[in-house]
Formats: sequence, C-alpha cells, structure tokens
Amino acid sequence: MNLLASVLLSVLEKHLAEAAPEIAEVTLNQLKLIGNEVVMWAEKKLNYDINGDGKIGDDDGKSS
Repeated sequence: MNLLASVLLSVLEKHLAEAAPEIAEVTLNQLKLIGNEVVMWAEKKLNYDINGDGKIGDDDGKSS
C-alpha cells in the first residue's frame, strides 16, 4: 500500500505543479468576484460609493 501511495503521490504532485498557473488564475478570479460582492453589499448597507464607479451597490458586470 505504501508503494502505491508513494507512486500516486508523486504523480499527483507533478500534475499539480503543472496546473499551478491555471489554479492560481481561477483562484484569483474567484477572489475578485467575492471582493466585488462584498463591495456591493457594503455600498448598499452604507449607501456610499466605495469603489468610485458612480453607482451604489450596483454590479456593472465587470470582475475588476
């Protein structure tokens, strides 16, 4: 079992290392979307334009 686990682990590590840029890009895009949602929520609660887009709590369709 340890031999199988070590082989699988090395293959998995290799594939994860190759996919790291794509994983980082997807993660960054998701964080931007979450940040945008937080800003929109806060703008609605505070009735204040936090991000300077001229809209309060309105999604302009951009993911910044």
